[in-house]
Amino acid sequence: MKHFVFGTQPKYDRIVQAFAETLDHVYFPATRRVDQWKESEWIGFDQEQWIKDKNPIVVVGILRGTAKLLKLARIHKIPYYFIDHAYFYRGHGEHPILKDTYYRVVKNNEFLNEHTTINPHKDIIQRNVDLLTKVPVRNNIDKYYENHNGKYILVFPPSKHLCKYWDIPSVEYWIDEVHKNIKTGTDREIIVCSKNDTKKYQDYFPETHCMVSFTSTAPIEGILQGIPSIAWDLSMLAPVSWGYDKYKEIEKIRTFEYRGRRKEKGLAIAAWRDHLLANQFSLTEMKSGYAKETVDKLQKGLFNYYPKDYLKV
Repeated sequence: MKHFVFGTQPKYDRIVQAFAETLDHVYFPATRRVDQWKESEWIGFDQEQWIKDKNPIVVVGILRGTAKLLKLARIHKIPYYFIDHAYFYRGHGEHPILKDTYYRVVKNNEFLNEHTTINPHKDIIQRNVDLLTKVPVRNNIDKYYENHNGKYILVFPPSKHLCKYWDIPSVEYWIDEVHKNIKTGTDREIIVCSKNDTKKYQDYFPETHCMVSFTSTAPIEGILQGIPSIAWDLSMLAPVSWGYDKYKEIEKIRTFEYRGRRKEKGLAIAAWRDHLLANQFSLTEMKSGYAKETVDKLQKGLFNYYPKDYLKV
């Protein structure tokens, strides 16, 4: 069956076209460029026939109409490949050392919230080793582990786009609800981090007790350095984070699962880092078919359905 591949604007079109290069596919370019909040129109695309035939789709991001495609794919259980910013080596430009551009790929979901196992796949392990040799992504959970009296709780809110996509009333609503929930368990200072802050969130790490996020990739760096994380169950952080039900225990979060288990926890976080790295790909790997082959091999590709009142704060 042909894959349907959707363009939105040139910067992202090259990504979906790279992923689809070895696929039997139909490419639907946008008729014109539209604002990120508006929906693109795709030349020759018949939505009703697509829903009936259930052709797998490939999209980048949740803007310019792709959000509607993703939600329809969920409802009708149509396979989809979702591409977005990488976990490591991120950016739309060529990496100065790796000489390529990287993106994450998730099958039938927007976030890789389930741990994939790479141990049986020696080729994937070697590929990871080669990347980490060139550009290390260090796992050092001891860096801030001894800082039991960190005075900050770092909060990473969702963007306006994610709030709209996941039916959250607003960014401010999410922040207010999280603030109230955090205060049920601690009186430590809460720092809300955003892309426009003059002070980088990493500057707070030495005195951070815990991080709270929705689906942000920013806490990955803190987790690798030993800072505990509370995250949404559908986040890519979920395998190494506590859920939103742990707010009242946030004072104990430093010790109730870490103390005496640093080696075990360190190995788990290292495995999680390797699993993320194995599920992001360069444009070259997309063009060769390696990306889709690996995603199909590693990811279960299950659709995550949840009730409307699913806990998101």
